[in-house]
Amino acid sequence: MDTSFSERQSQGMFHLLIDIRYNGDGDDQFWMKGLLQYIADRHYRSGSNYKRR
Repeated sequence: MDTSFSERQSQGMFHLLIDIRYNGDGDDQFWMKGLLQYIADRHYRSGSNYKRR
């Protein structure tokens, strides 16, 4: 992914469209450790907070 995103950026491509319409509830680790670091500009939370009573 490093190479792919570096090449796209050097070519002046700064927009990315990811089609997730047919996503069968994919692997969250691939998303968070793989792709997210290239497209997020701030910390990403995958869930909300809760308190156990």
